[in-house]
Amino acid sequence: MNGQIKAWSASRKVVVITGGNSGVGFALAQRLLALEITVTVCLACRNVTKAEKAKSELEEEYKGAKVDILQLDTSSIASVNAAAKELQKRHEMTAACQTF
Repeated sequence: MNGQIKAWSASRKVVVITGGNSGVGFALAQRLLALEITVTVCLACRNVTKAEKAKSELEEEYKGAKVDILQLDTSSIASVNAAAKELQKRHEMTAACQTF
């Protein structure tokens, strides 16, 4: 895609970013929110305190941004399963979600 993110349909999408509280994940969240598309950015992070700080920064920088936090430790299958169930519950997703 030559460094560009293509916009998709206007219906509300949820983008889950693992490690979204810093580094490349945080930069991706910024880029998505800057596109001003209808999207909820879900920061899936091990450390909720750091995720809350990142969420505050994103919401301050991008007024009206929809940012969610999901506790997730990718090194734990139990954590991954619990996070997937929580994500489905919060965002009314089906088990067969589309991935990009």
